[in-house]
Order: sequence, then structure tokens, then C-alpha cells
Amino acid sequence: MKTSNMQRMKWHFLSIIVGFSLFGNTQVRAQSWDELTDQFVDSFKSGHYRDAEKLGQQALSAAGKLYGQDHLNYATSAYYLARAEQQLGNTRLVEPLLLKSIRCYIPDFYSPERVLPSTKRHH
Repeated sequence: MKTSNMQRMKWHFLSIIVGFSLFGNTQVRAQSWDELTDQFVDSFKSGHYRDAEKLGQQALSAAGKLYGQDHLNYATSAYYLARAEQQLGNTRLVEPLLLKSIRCYIPDFYSPERVLPSTKRHH
């Protein structure tokens, strides 16, 4: 019986350690999104649009993984990356990125459940 209790205590302790390490990783990833975004802004303002594009792609990916594609940080990253792509002349990439950004700000507008008003007149 003592062995069983010891094993349970060991598993409980390990689960606490794993929980803290996962929380710590989330904090590191959140910080890295902030850092990527800050580096993007610095590169963009300096006119280093290729560097900004790479950083913007990394920030968008990080935001999607960490926060989800409906989070405002994802919208921010999509918007910033669109700005870099526009400066680089990659116009075909701009609109899809802007739409990703807009969907975060106006989610109901793009919802498949959205009901459009009827055009029929009720008498």
C-alpha cells in the first residue's frame, strides 16, 4: 500500500512540474511573439522590408499557434505582414492577409451562421 501511495505522490508531483513547465513555455512563446512583432516594426520602419516580411511570417505563425486565428494578435500580425508584402510589391498576398485581419475584428460578418435579412416583403 505504501508503494501505491508513493507512486501516486510521484505522479502528482510530476504532473505539477509538467504543468508549470507548460505554463512557462506559454510565457516564453508569448514573449517571442512580442519580440518578433517589435523586431518587425523596427525592420519595417527602417525600410528593411525583406527582413520585416520574414519576421512578419514568423509572428503570424506564432500568433496562430499560441493565440488562435481569431485573436487580435493574429489580426495584428496579418495586418503587419500585409503592409510588408505591399511594400515588396507582392500585391497578390496583401488582400488575403488583410481579410485574415478583418475576420478577427468583425467575426460575425464572416460567420456561416450569419443570417441575411430577407428580401421578401411581408404583407
